[in-house]
Amino acid sequence: GETRRILSDVYGWVQPGKLTALMGATGAGKTTLLDVLADRVTMGVITGDILVNGLPRGKSFQRTTGYVQQQDIHLETSTVREALRFSAVLRQPTAISMQDKIDYVEEVINLLEMGPYADAVIGVPGKGMSLYHPITAADD
Repeated sequence: GETRRILSDVYGWVQPGKLTALMGATGAGKTTLLDVLADRVTMGVITGDILVNGLPRGKSFQRTTGYVQQQDIHLETSTVREALRFSAVLRQPTAISMQDKIDYVEEVINLLEMGPYADAVIGVPGKGMSLYHPITAADD
């Protein structure tokens, strides 16, 4: 097959602790960019340097950043808090205690000022739900 370059000379800036939207037309490479940054690439070849603050990503990068993948599945009867806890339990290392995972979710809810929505149900049975895909970044 033919080699195709998806991303080239991409630069960006995300303020730590702020909800950030990544927008663009279908096929522009948004998901590819996020997958590369999050080390979630399952196919293709990545060349070049991936730097955060001018340095190679540290081991903590995956733990302190995240985004909601398009195919993430959450029960539509769950609350925002329950969905975040479910994700934290599955994604964070087993070495992190359950209480620390729950505390981290509460920290994220407070950081993003989501308190008023934390106990809202994320979907309506039979109607589905359309969510924007947030990116969060935490200070090391």
